[in-house]
Amino acid sequence: MTNKPNEPSEPQQAEADASEPAAAPSKPAAPKAKPAPPPAVKPPSKPTAAKAPEADSAALTTLREQRDALQRELTEARALLMSERTAKAAAERARAALNTQLATANNKFDAAVKSQGQLRAQVDRATSELSSVQRELKDCRSDLASARAELERLESDRSSARDDLAAARSAHTETQQELEALRRGSADTTKALEQAKKAVAAAEDIAEEAQDRVTKLEAEKTALAAQAGSLRAQLDAVRPELDGAQDRVKSLKKRVADEERAHSQTRAELWRCREDLEAAKAELERARGGAKRSLKAALGVAAGVGAFLVFRRR
Repeated sequence: MTNKPNEPSEPQQAEADASEPAAAPSKPAAPKAKPAPPPAVKPPSKPTAAKAPEADSAALTTLREQRDALQRELTEARALLMSERTAKAAAERARAALNTQLATANNKFDAAVKSQGQLRAQVDRATSELSSVQRELKDCRSDLASARAELERLESDRSSARDDLAAARSAHTETQQELEALRRGSADTTKALEQAKKAVAAAEDIAEEAQDRVTKLEAEKTALAAQAGSLRAQLDAVRPELDGAQDRVKSLKKRVADEERAHSQTRAELWRCREDLEAAKAELERARGGAKRSLKAALGVAAGVGAFLVFRRR
């Protein structure tokens, strides 16, 4: 049997069909349904001299059809492989973008954590300052209460000294009256007069001592009043600082709450990026597995046809 001029011989065609799967790249193509294996062809028995050309022509036609089907399968496999490469490139780009977003989200997360730590440190310092101011205010109030108690004691001492001065003046008046009565009396009362003079001098000394005590008490009262005014001024000076510290604490607490909300939003965005990355990885794995199965099926069909052609030529 002779071959046509434009068609390759059966061994050459078989070698070409067998070499085509080897030229395909090692990476798998996109998934495709496994083609049905070629129908088994029984080895032809020795034909008679009259029917041999017709049987060879029918077998050659069948093999050519199978070859064309195999070529179509290989073309589809190559197209699926190219689409799988395109999908892989897109997945790589998506993975790079997701990694970039993940790195950005991680940086935002670290910056938020650092800012939150700084705000907490500021809150702690403000709280410590507030506690110190409150302790100073408590000490000022205690000193003011002590000064008030001392002032009340001095007021009581001054009242007592005034009572003593009034008693001394009353005694002095009585002594003067007695002295005048003694003067109007006889000369025998000279000794009593001397005693009365001594009593008057003693009463004057008592009156002077009482006056000195009253003067000292007045000076102490003035000093305590000045000290109380100074304590009130200190209290008035500390009160704005206390109010300012309380306002700073409220502002810092509000900033901490805002940072915590931003921190929660950054964490949610980070989880969304991770979920997108996992979905892209799963899609890439599914495409890779389907391409492997399709390429294996095409290689199996090509190997079967090549083996049959070699056997047929023998």
